[in-house]
Amino acid sequence: MHPSNNIQRVAGMSIKSGRGDDVAFSLLENLGNNRWFLTNLLKPSNEDGENIDRAFLEWPKKMNVNHLILDVPLSRPPCHSCLLKCPGIALCPVEEVLTVKDQSLKILKSDQDLLLQGRKSYEERRVDNNQLSSLDMDFFAPKNSKVMGIKQSNEALLSKSYKRRLKKDFLPYWNRPLDFWVWQNYYDPLLNIFKFSYDSFGQTSFISYSRLNFLRKHLGEDIFLYESNIYIIFLEMLRSNVINLSDLESTTDYIVGPESKLNLIKKIEDQMGIFVYDQDLDMIIKDAKSFQSFILSCAGVALAKGTIRILPKWCSPNQSKFIAPLY
Repeated sequence: MHPSNNIQRVAGMSIKSGRGDDVAFSLLENLGNNRWFLTNLLKPSNEDGENIDRAFLEWPKKMNVNHLILDVPLSRPPCHSCLLKCPGIALCPVEEVLTVKDQSLKILKSDQDLLLQGRKSYEERRVDNNQLSSLDMDFFAPKNSKVMGIKQSNEALLSKSYKRRLKKDFLPYWNRPLDFWVWQNYYDPLLNIFKFSYDSFGQTSFISYSRLNFLRKHLGEDIFLYESNIYIIFLEMLRSNVINLSDLESTTDYIVGPESKLNLIKKIEDQMGIFVYDQDLDMIIKDAKSFQSFILSCAGVALAKGTIRILPKWCSPNQSKFIAPLY
């Protein structure tokens, strides 16, 4: 991943949609004293796909921005680049796949060991876990936990949903190793707070992915692309008290109502040292894509500061370039 030294401009581009659909671009610029200003917010015409494609290629150069955070996968599942004669998933020799499968089995075995220690106490604890409300503070670990606030899904007793996810197995022709890392760290909070189950390609249309791969061939070598996820950005904002759980109570989706959006943006401005001009604030509140691009650009601020989660080698971070911000 490109080093964070001297990054003064970061952009969020919400392009997770088909050709001709809504797309938005949000530019945050450090104008001194670590004060970030939203200096440009673009919503190109969606009458035809060419306008959007042209904006994707021309806007970064015009704005002199080199670091762009997108909401579309930048890497592929292992099978897509594998040249081996396939022995099948169970016998797959690819290192990243072996690592994921080994870790998954260890997590399931640890849970099974707890079950064998006492089925009654195990089930009682599971019932207690299942009774947690979708916005219960127990989804957040103490500040001195190893993940600095958000509980990993594989800590202690596994939830039923996370256990089912692991038993479905990792599919190297569909899932990226990054998927497994996200499940490890965010599966339960994502599902319980946002009703969202992370899957790299389950929420991305083929045309969006193909379109991005075509367009990135025409970008200059001085433009660096990164990937992030709106929900994960929100979870890390919650972890760091940038926003509160109550700010998200009215919705199970990040495309929230005007009042909720306004509250969120004001909290983000106050806690992160970001300034949004009134005309841009109005657009962010009214337009879902502009809102999403703004949140993605907030992940760019963490990139510029060098406060991002370090992905393990088996996630192929130099390919996925995934940003899980720390605020």
